[in-house]
Amino acid sequence: MRRSRDTDPTQRGVTLVELIISVLIFSIIAIAGAMFVSLAMNSYLITSESSRSAQAAHNTLNRLSSEFRLITGLGGGSTVTLTPDVSLQYETTEPLLSGVRQIRLAGTDLYLDKGTDSHLLLDNVTDFTLRVDQANTDGDASNQEISAINVTFRINGTGPVFELRVTPREFIRL
Repeated sequence: MRRSRDTDPTQRGVTLVELIISVLIFSIIAIAGAMFVSLAMNSYLITSESSRSAQAAHNTLNRLSSEFRLITGLGGGSTVTLTPDVSLQYETTEPLLSGVRQIRLAGTDLYLDKGTDSHLLLDNVTDFTLRVDQANTDGDASNQEISAINVTFRINGTGPVFELRVTPREFIRL
């Protein structure tokens, strides 16, 4: 007499312990994969934000460079008003940009003001410095002219320091 297949000891099925171990191994692999994908997404988001911030800083530096090169003195004179690390008020006679203008830091936002209009140049600015170098550039020893305008800052207090040094085209005094 032959045994039926259901009771043949060589034809055993999967036991409950084997099934649980298989599910456990699969779960560990799935969790490791999810962590890898999560890490990759976080890296992408950080890189994307850093790139956006760097581009915004680059645009701001270009704008400041254009502004500072065209500086003339206030009221048709040869003086500007500087509050170190806070603001610089000046005038320009460039046709498209003429009038009294001011670069100023308000909290963590950097603005360009023209009259009553205020334009946000950059937000989340930290470690901001606005300084001028002075030298006798016109031969008049009684007055020191601005030989360079220096701006440095960071965004969100981290990352690189963005720097700008511009020499005005006109003789300007404080």
